[in-house]
Amino acid sequence: MTKCKYMLAWSGPCCAEAETGLRCSRHTGVACKSCGAPADGECSHTGQFVCGAPLCDQCEGFVDTSRPGGNWGFLNHSHRPKPLSAPATPQEETP
Repeated sequence: MTKCKYMLAWSGPCCAEAETGLRCSRHTGVACKSCGAPADGECSHTGQFVCGAPLCDQCEGFVDTSRPGGNWGFLNHSHRPKPLSAPATPQEETP
């Protein structure tokens, strides 16, 4: 049998026995809180506690500075798809 690859916040991989695929029975079918895709692990954001929300590799936890509520804890913590990297800009040729 293989070991579950689901990443637990602040703990590492689950490592329970996975009968099929890469997930144990506890983590099979867990959906990403941000986009609904299959989750690969938990959000590691810490404030008063560890967030632990299920997220896929394409999503992340972040501090939403557009909302009031302080600068620590979960008061302005949220989840979103990771921003795409900016496309490379062409370099100007120098004469």
